[in-house]
Amino acid sequence: VFALILWPPRRDWKSDSAFRAAVFLAVSYFVLFIMHAWASLASQYESYSCVFCFSNYLTFFDPLGLLFFVVAFHAAWNRHPARAVQILAVFLVVALSTGIGFSLFEHVGDGLLNLPVPRMREGQFLPDSAKLVDVLKYGFDLQLAQIKRLVSSFLGLAAGLAALVVAFSLWRRNKTARYSLALVNSYLVMGLVLSPVLNLGENSIHCKEDLILANERLGGYLASIIPPDSLVYWDGGNAFTPMVYVPHARIFPPQINDGYTYHFGGDPDTLYRFSHWNGELDAEWRNAADVFIIEAKRYSNWKDFLDPREFQEYPKPADAPSCDEGAELRIFHRLP
Repeated sequence: VFALILWPPRRDWKSDSAFRAAVFLAVSYFVLFIMHAWASLASQYESYSCVFCFSNYLTFFDPLGLLFFVVAFHAAWNRHPARAVQILAVFLVVALSTGIGFSLFEHVGDGLLNLPVPRMREGQFLPDSAKLVDVLKYGFDLQLAQIKRLVSSFLGLAAGLAALVVAFSLWRRNKTARYSLALVNSYLVMGLVLSPVLNLGENSIHCKEDLILANERLGGYLASIIPPDSLVYWDGGNAFTPMVYVPHARIFPPQINDGYTYHFGGDPDTLYRFSHWNGELDAEWRNAADVFIIEAKRYSNWKDFLDPREFQEYPKPADAPSCDEGAELRIFHRLP
């Protein structure tokens, strides 16, 4: 975005090849951005929408944006942008910082919420201190989710304002370039420096298990208990990988993508042709399947269907396909 708003006139580019490279990188990046934004956000009523996946999608092609910025900066940076462009750069820094902070509200941990703040009443400071979360909760009648959003947004805004101050101090020392250039560079450097602390005090759980080996062992276990030519119904989560080790079983291909290809309504034949499915196909498959593989945290939705008089559970496998809580698999087979 900064490379676009500071895009220089054609005559200021050092070479035609640099200009063509910048255009190619910019078009590629923003076309991919729009495509993934539509797929994950605008198409929220389609089966393949995934709002929370959007930020992950961007990492697929983020290097294009970085290369675009580098090429534009090196080959033809606009060192004397108009005043309107500089105002736009300031606005973008503040808006982006606040938005980034807001997006991280789920990561606000106790370390921030329990920060001591002065107590006040009727404009007067009181002895001792109170927790930040208590001040906002009882003083402004806010719920915990609202408090987290407010705190994270404020921290993002503070980071943006800090970037403005740092850029201003750098610009005052050397006024040969415009303030917007100092702002963009200081903002990018600040983002790089602060990137390790974006968890905002929340502890991250890192999986220490060898998941490749776990999936191999899990697949071997499934292959040993599932009879040949069995029709398998999969509700074991996003990781369909273990079924790769069970080539003698039959599956319902649309379930490979779990619920991401599930539709409400629609023609079953048309959906199946495009490897999608709906409630009608789901009911048909449940009645036809011989083996059911259920993720442990989803088992509560299956209790009524998996009647012990009709289904028997295999011994639970020792391995799970992921480190997520409740990711263990439970396997049932239909009784004769």
